[in-house]
Amino acid sequence: MSLSELLEFPKDLRVIVFDFDGTIVKLHVNWDDLRAFLSEKYMDDFGEEESFERLSTGLKKVVDRGESELIESYIRAIERFERENVKDSTFFEEMVYFVEHLEEFGLDLNTKLAIFSLNFRSTIFSVLSQRNLLGKFHFIVGREDVVEWKPDPEGLFKILKKFDVSSTQAIYVGDSKYDFEAGENAKIKTYSIETFIDALQKVKKT
Repeated sequence: MSLSELLEFPKDLRVIVFDFDGTIVKLHVNWDDLRAFLSEKYMDDFGEEESFERLSTGLKKVVDRGESELIESYIRAIERFERENVKDSTFFEEMVYFVEHLEEFGLDLNTKLAIFSLNFRSTIFSVLSQRNLLGKFHFIVGREDVVEWKPDPEGLFKILKKFDVSSTQAIYVGDSKYDFEAGENAKIKTYSIETFIDALQKVKKT
């Protein structure tokens, strides 16, 4: 059975979109230290508490204040923490194999691969380059490329527009509830990374 049959892909699939951290790789970022740093900075800057339990929620509060220099300082801090240990990133080998061997899974070689992630493009580019995978992806949307972050579907709409396809001609693969909500908001069929990898393994065994 093909991957398309197992996962019931759209009949006219043109684009496969992936989240990044937790889907293609596992980034080794000290998120707790980052949250603590941002929380302390927020208190220093605004005299208020903010946990940054979800980075996007805390960052949105900074953006809403409209102070461009401060916004930039928070963005650069997050990017710095992200990039600190990029060389230690762990790739999901099943996903690497899939990206490099689309035809083995019954997919048209003209199928476009894209990434929609809350990681920064500099992080994504650096990590993918470690395995010579950057050229496998035709379009990458990172945190800095959208005004609204997941679960807002802005990044998915950018990808659909880039390839001039409809939501029924794409699928999205991710690992978080925000990925599923973004996919649902864009009306794109969405799969968990666990379901996707399980299907890849089944196809490889046949």
